Amino acid sequence: MFSSVAPRTNNFMIAERFETEAEIDATIDYIFTLRMKSTPVRLRTLKRPDAQRMYLLVKRR
Repeated sequence: MFSSVAPRTNNFMIAERFETEAEIDATIDYIFTLRMKSTPVRLRTLKRPDAQRMYLLVKRR
């Protein structure tokens, strides 16, 4: 997902957390900058060990 759908989040702050942490419920202030005008966003990351899906929600600030 982080290389094809959401490449701007393919880094240690987002993608690595999904790989290494069993459970995540965090809100992160972030700035998208890859190949576009800098865009401040708020990311909500959700992951539970017993769920089949993980979520990465994006809201412009």
